[in-house]
Amino acid sequence: MAWRLIVGIAATLIVAALASRKVSAARRRAVQLAAIAPTLGLAHTRTDHVGCERLPFSFFDHLREPRAENVMLGNAGTAAVRIFDVRWVVARDADGTSERSRTFMAADLGGVFPHLCVRPQGMLDTLVEHVSSHDLQFEWEEFNDAFIVTCDDERFARTLLDARMMEFIYKVGRGSTIELRGRWLLLDPGRLLPPDDWRLLHIFALEFPSRIPSAVWSHYPGPGADPHREAPPPPVALLAPRHEYTGEFNWVTGRDDRPELPRLGREPSQEAS
Repeated sequence: MAWRLIVGIAATLIVAALASRKVSAARRRAVQLAAIAPTLGLAHTRTDHVGCERLPFSFFDHLREPRAENVMLGNAGTAAVRIFDVRWVVARDADGTSERSRTFMAADLGGVFPHLCVRPQGMLDTLVEHVSSHDLQFEWEEFNDAFIVTCDDERFARTLLDARMMEFIYKVGRGSTIELRGRWLLLDPGRLLPPDDWRLLHIFALEFPSRIPSAVWSHYPGPGADPHREAPPPPVALLAPRHEYTGEFNWVTGRDDRPELPRLGREPSQEAS
């Protein structure tokens, strides 16, 4: 009996230590994000007061008890932006609750867009080689191989995803899911981003609108949208030299020696969290 008591006490202590470690890590993350937010011109709150988990991300439709935390609010150029973590329940049992988290970004572009989803190709998608008639194909084969594109309005998808936009998404967004729905640009990197990488989401929100073709605003203007508007360039302090993203891709040679934004999404070999 004594050894069972000892084992029980040891197990309890281990569980308590692990729980304490999780709490400490969460507090440390919140402190780091609170320090980073002002450098981006954003405000940080530990809890969600604006209902981020109700934003129309497709991924949210399948989550159990989602709740947002570590919310950054403010502007990225002309767009109101939210960057935040979402935690959700994976399982509940006698040993406690198992949860997962990952980071998301939403930017209000002011348009009224059909639902477009650009998501990374999975292993199964690659094996079946675009058997779905809903997967739109484009002239750039590398882009087709990297992403599945679906949209409620094919004309919108083909107008938005011109060569310049596809290049940006291919170089920066591989491994991420990008959605446009209503007025929202939604970005899901597929993982929990470390605090130092949150500014990359802010830069993405700055860069994406400047690449929207003017024809998109002509056909899908939305209330108050200016078809000629361009987001102002980000402050120099936000962009370290290796993150600068200027100029054009050489489509003839297929080479690009410019420094670039790091990829935001997970590597193909990583499991989705």
